[in-house]
Amino acid sequence: MEDIMKKSFIILLRIYNNYHVKRWYKQMKVSKALRFNRKINPLIISLIIQLLFLTCRINFICAFDGQKVRFYGFVLDFSNNETLCGAKIGIVERMGIGGRVTERQTIIAETDCSGFFEIYLDSARDYLLFAYYDDASTPGVDYVPTYKIVSARSPQYINFSLVPGASVNLTGDPLLSSNEGVFSFEVKDSRGILSSISSITYVPESRFTMKESRVIFVPASTNVTIEVNIFMEVGRGIVRVANFSIPSSGYLNLEKGELREFDLKSYRLKVEANINLPAFLKNVKSLAEKIGVLSTYERTKISKAENLLNRARLLLSQEDLFNAQADLYEAYLILADVSGSLLNMFQNSVYSVFFITPLIGLSSSSLGALLFRSKRWKVLTSTSIYAFLIITLYWAYPGYIFLQDPSYNPLAKTIIGPFTFPILVAFSLIIGLIIINAPYTRGEKSDRRTLSTRSAIISAFFLAGENLKRRKFRSLLIVVMVLVSVASFISLTSLSYEGGLITEKINKKAPSQGIFLFQQSNNSEVYPFGPVESYILEWLNKSDKVNLISILFKNFPQVSPYPGVPPQPLGSLINPQLGTSYDVRGVIGLKPSLESNLIGINHILEENMGRFLEDEDTGGILISEKASEALRIKPGDTVIFCGMNFKVIGIFSSAKLKEIIDLNGNPILPQEVFVASLDSDLTYTPTYVAPENVVILVGETASRLPLRIVVSRVIIRLRENEDMVSFARALALIFPRVETFASLNNEIIHFYIGSRLIGYGFAESLILLILTSINVGITFLTSVYERRREIMTLSTIGLNPSQISAIFMCESLIIALIAGSLGYLLGLIGYHVFLNFSMLVPVVKYKVEASWCILAIFFSMASAMTGALIPALKASIITTPSLLRRFMIPYEGGGKEFWNIEIPVKIVGKNELLSFFNFMERRLKDYSRTSHLEERVENITLEGDPNDPESLSLHFYYKKYESTNINTKNKIFATIKDNYYTITLSSRSLSPNKIENIRQTAAFIRRLALEYTEKEKIRF
Repeated sequence: MEDIMKKSFIILLRIYNNYHVKRWYKQMKVSKALRFNRKINPLIISLIIQLLFLTCRINFICAFDGQKVRFYGFVLDFSNNETLCGAKIGIVERMGIGGRVTERQTIIAETDCSGFFEIYLDSARDYLLFAYYDDASTPGVDYVPTYKIVSARSPQYINFSLVPGASVNLTGDPLLSSNEGVFSFEVKDSRGILSSISSITYVPESRFTMKESRVIFVPASTNVTIEVNIFMEVGRGIVRVANFSIPSSGYLNLEKGELREFDLKSYRLKVEANINLPAFLKNVKSLAEKIGVLSTYERTKISKAENLLNRARLLLSQEDLFNAQADLYEAYLILADVSGSLLNMFQNSVYSVFFITPLIGLSSSSLGALLFRSKRWKVLTSTSIYAFLIITLYWAYPGYIFLQDPSYNPLAKTIIGPFTFPILVAFSLIIGLIIINAPYTRGEKSDRRTLSTRSAIISAFFLAGENLKRRKFRSLLIVVMVLVSVASFISLTSLSYEGGLITEKINKKAPSQGIFLFQQSNNSEVYPFGPVESYILEWLNKSDKVNLISILFKNFPQVSPYPGVPPQPLGSLINPQLGTSYDVRGVIGLKPSLESNLIGINHILEENMGRFLEDEDTGGILISEKASEALRIKPGDTVIFCGMNFKVIGIFSSAKLKEIIDLNGNPILPQEVFVASLDSDLTYTPTYVAPENVVILVGETASRLPLRIVVSRVIIRLRENEDMVSFARALALIFPRVETFASLNNEIIHFYIGSRLIGYGFAESLILLILTSINVGITFLTSVYERRREIMTLSTIGLNPSQISAIFMCESLIIALIAGSLGYLLGLIGYHVFLNFSMLVPVVKYKVEASWCILAIFFSMASAMTGALIPALKASIITTPSLLRRFMIPYEGGGKEFWNIEIPVKIVGKNELLSFFNFMERRLKDYSRTSHLEERVENITLEGDPNDPESLSLHFYYKKYESTNINTKNKIFATIKDNYYTITLSSRSLSPNKIENIRQTAAFIRRLALEYTEKEKIRF
């Protein structure tokens, strides 16, 4: 009875399915009496199916087990609705292994000759079931598997309809860069059959679950494409970075049971070489063309990327996918860096416009004020210079080009967008004129005795400006000199922060030839290295170019638990006989035969201290001589480490182990990380473990320790040494976070993907700075000697040496500001000149940032003010030739009432000393006359022998009548010092406010000394 019902059920299913696909009229072999009107046939058929299903269900429920749920049904051919005998029924199980979810497919049933199956599954669970059929005589699968999700709550009937299919074997991986980690495949058929039968059409895969090959099932005799998408992790999400289709054009149309194979790597590289990178290259070139010749530096890098792209195409034609991928990725890195650099240049140039334009207004106004005194001519000249510079800069500087572009200037989107440029130009000129010509002293209150800071600064700049105006030709000569130096600095130096593949030569020696490979940790700020991923080792083992690889195991670095606390030891060596222990902080695991040949580590043992490990010594260990002494152990004894017994094969010298260098030029020792706290931030400093706290094991044994032992590095030797550098370069480009060191011909070359600061031309600029400073110094020194009378006049009217020096420094500052800003502008224009003769001058990066303008001003200030420093000091002492710049009133303790103050004047020879005392006596007597009422000198006496001037001393009383009366008793005498005489004033205050009285007296005597210097020493 059950067989009859099954057959009837099959016939009705075929009728229903054929009606559903509008083909059942031709294939149905039942009575014509069943052919009713199309509008009512589906309803009748559905009622019959439900009736039969209810009849069948009576028997099915009787077979139900309380612990199991029955699932049953048929597997049919989708094309003709024939049942499939021998079709497999399976279940997909998901398992978590090592933090990753993996799937396992298990076959649990097979259809009988009528295509029927039944299975029993545990209740109260959801299952993913699938059905497929494959004829072993064909190379590929014959039917596309179909999947269904079922819930084991009650017995269920399941109908699997399989589409005739074929197989596509996808080998390799489609990943190009180290940042790409996820990719997926999606099968798309032109008729939408796969989606109607619940077949899997989308398959994701990651770098960590990557397989050598994967089989994709596609419908047979149907136009099909396989779309491959590659993703990159950005922040907390992923972004699609590339995609391509298989085939590249048209469709796949395979016969039933056919198998076709495609290499994903080859497809991806060809797509990148012929479509994606050429489009990227074209886009970057269009960016470079926006600023024309100013992008010459970037164009050289674009040219390099283009050469790499052409070479990659050649390598692809030769089926050298490994080197082709390296060239394509390096080309991509270069283009990405250039694109980012150009976009930043455009953005920074717009921002810099708002700084450079006002600076032009200030410089133009300064230059106009330097050339003319008349306000009318100042404004007219400043405006003319400003207009000329703006027109020139509009042509030479790209910021004005992008000022109206909303992509770079947010103001362009506002209502003032079209007027940004004219407003900025007018505002900058007005601000410049106001700053230079404003009446800064208006409204200031002052008195006779003091000068406010504002007045002092304004006066210094005013006098400096007037001096520059009187000597226009010399001033303009100095400006041109500094201006040319600044322009050369801007035009002939280059500084850029560039990313991509970095190649560095290391000034160290390696013990042998080979490639040192290690992988950075995901948390590189803390750990100095990370474990080398297993898929990299598998790839190296399968590479035809690799002759041997040597793996070194180390413990993952221990980190300090708290700032200032050293890292904890890994464990202890224990002498089971005595119970003594010794801390272990580092573990090295190696293959002795290989490492002895590569780095000579077998030479770390002294004589009579055992032997080095052999490959078969899986139960052996090497310990340091200090550990041997602490544990009282000799070779052949047993120690316990990490709960395992080891035989001591040898005892090594700590000093010799410390000297063992790996192929990267660094010690082979394990490392640990110390944590320190600096301004609430933690800093991590990796250091090498002391060699006496290290143990050495065979690599296989070390990997079994209950510690975090990882592959720290791999040494690779190739069959052909000529390929070593290119192979090391390609490894760094292809695998993520991998750095390589190629040791060949006594040099080490380091390859890694990162960024670095590249600069040149600064040493030459330093020489130029020195020469400019010397020229400026000579010019100012000449000016100082020419202006001795002016300096004497300034000193006579009360300016102290510091104020005189300030005038000269202000002159150099004015020159520096004008020359610095104009030199930067000339440097920008110089790009257009120099870059047309690129065969004669180096190609440098265009400096659009406002920071370079500030640096140019600092450069000019350094050269001008450094050169003017010595002349300014010389000017300050030309009338008071002493190192003393200001009066220092010494404190006299112990009740003393006399203060000794050195007067800043230097006397050479006895005749000059006698002349000085005669001059001072004469001048003091002038102040004793009745005409001097407010400031008087009384009781003047010159004591000593005129024939011996060293014995002379001048005694007098100084009185001054103002708000506080001053009355002091004084004595002037000479003291010999080296080859000249110094003059000292000894003063005693006879009225209150003693310090101020002494200071006023010293100032009075200083004025008289300056008069002596002017009249007696300076000859005009």
